Amino acid sequence: MEKEVVIVSAARTPFGRYGGSLKDIDYYDLGAIPMKEVLERVNIKPDSGTVGEVFWGVGDTSPCKEVYTPVAARQTLLKAGLPPTTPSISFDKACVSAMSAVKLAAMAIKVGEIDTAIAGGATTFSREPLILRNLRFNGYRMGNVTMEDPVFALGYKDFNPVSVDSDDVAFEYGISREEQDEWSARSHANYGEAWKAGKFKDEIIPMTIEQPKAEPKVLDIDEQYRASSTAENLAKLKPIYGTRAITAGNAPGLNDGATAILVMSRQKANELGLEVLATVVAQVSIAISPLRMPEGPGFAMQQVLDKA
Repeated sequence: MEKEVVIVSAARTPFGRYGGSLKDIDYYDLGAIPMKEVLERVNIKPDSGTVGEVFWGVGDTSPCKEVYTPVAARQTLLKAGLPPTTPSISFDKACVSAMSAVKLAAMAIKVGEIDTAIAGGATTFSREPLILRNLRFNGYRMGNVTMEDPVFALGYKDFNPVSVDSDDVAFEYGISREEQDEWSARSHANYGEAWKAGKFKDEIIPMTIEQPKAEPKVLDIDEQYRASSTAENLAKLKPIYGTRAITAGNAPGLNDGATAILVMSRQKANELGLEVLATVVAQVSIAISPLRMPEGPGFAMQQVLDKA
């Protein structure tokens, strides 16, 4: 008999701007913050052995390889104080890595393999290293050396940058530059109103960031937010990568941050006397051509609603 899956705790760090307040924080240290927090919020000690497995999405693997073995979930759970006997899995599913971690956790709980899991992920784009290919074996005796930036022109190998494909699909659907700018400006305005109303208070974990020549800074808001963003201001920005409409103002930013969710069977939640925040009703995964990438979320939404 399949078990009902519920969410009993969720938390995240603020999302830092690329090169912003979180740029100097180690990948594992950052991920350990929400991983530990989701347990402490429901009075579960990290070292209690309650968590059956950790599922950790890593959509951007380079930073967690800085000088360490890249087993992101394993190293993060140890930083968070979970027992070394806790199984874990790290995986890459691009932008939906952390969301897919919840999917895998729910599947394991539903079939009775475990009754409690932590699912989430972390990204530290600011710590992406620059790449010098072939240096290890070929060496460089004379001549110029070219570094590569893995963050620049994000996209699949031998395909366009994702911004180019997004631009093509948007215009195919008749979505103009003006509409994209208006959507972006409205998104910033809605975020600002929600933050002022305290809607993110229970979600974001305030972080104290040491400053080299000043008092420590408390970060409790996402740095990507721009209170001054308007459609008029966004219209002044130049398109990137030769697109017609994609700009630094209406495209998603590069961020540093981490999030975690505590997932359980309803039976386990009842046993521990925990309040249920949400029930996992339906899940789907789809895949389409990289050239059609912007359509993916829409198709997935349609399918999961049909399934529910």
